[in-house]
Amino acid sequence: MFPENAAETDIDIQLLRLTGAGDGTAFARLYDRLSGVLFATAHNVLNNRQAAEDVLQDAFLMIWEKAPLYDASRQAPDVGHNRHAEQVH
Repeated sequence: MFPENAAETDIDIQLLRLTGAGDGTAFARLYDRLSGVLFATAHNVLNNRQAAEDVLQDAFLMIWEKAPLYDASRQAPDVGHNRHAEQVH
């Protein structure tokens, strides 16, 4: 589920930072926290289970690859939105 308050957001940011340092356990926790709502959103938008699974996989691959670059002082992460926006149209 997406964070409902600042404490939840802080947990996700910390998990993202640890993921950026190569912590696979933190990445797994981040996946557990966010994958359900991300999959549900992709499925609702695309109305296709396989496409939604692909979006989810691509989004988390991008998180793993880009996490070392994340800077919380600059911006909030935009997981999967831009990369898969073309599938909506």
